[in-house]
Amino acid sequence: MNEREGYLERENDLLYCTLINRCSKWVTNGFVSGLGQFEALATTLSTSLNLLVIGQDFSAMARAASKVVEMGGGIALIEKGEISYSFPLQLAGVMCTQNFTEAAVKIQEFEDKASALGYKYNDICYTLLFLACDFLPFLRITASGIIDVKNKRTVVPSRKTKINPGECR
Repeated sequence: MNEREGYLERENDLLYCTLINRCSKWVTNGFVSGLGQFEALATTLSTSLNLLVIGQDFSAMARAASKVVEMGGGIALIEKGEISYSFPLQLAGVMCTQNFTEAAVKIQEFEDKASALGYKYNDICYTLLFLACDFLPFLRITASGIIDVKNKRTVVPSRKTKINPGECR
């Protein structure tokens, strides 16, 4: 990783990775590798039910996150500065109101886009769902921060935000 003016910059296949509390009370920042070359991807599809944002570009990541918030939860993908995919998951941020067939078509579209952007594994939805788990081994991005699950220690703590979220459900 490169450092510039006190901040780490990504390189090669590293993507910035941010987990934001759904009530904006805390944020955890880190990096993730091996997922592909996403300009920006934001989703509430995670076991933590918080907003997970990954990507190469901060402003694109902010736009993807805003789109997910606007939808009341879901998945948003930015390519070439534009939203190329969005899928609302209005029920707790992990379930949709569409029928099974419609949802399967939308998920397949997402899988195809992720694959075209370099995602080389079987199911990106499972990857996103479990990326923030604090019960799987190795390093994880969580509400506590970046944690080393096997050694039961926090590597980089999360930090409280200065945002007053008001009432949050």
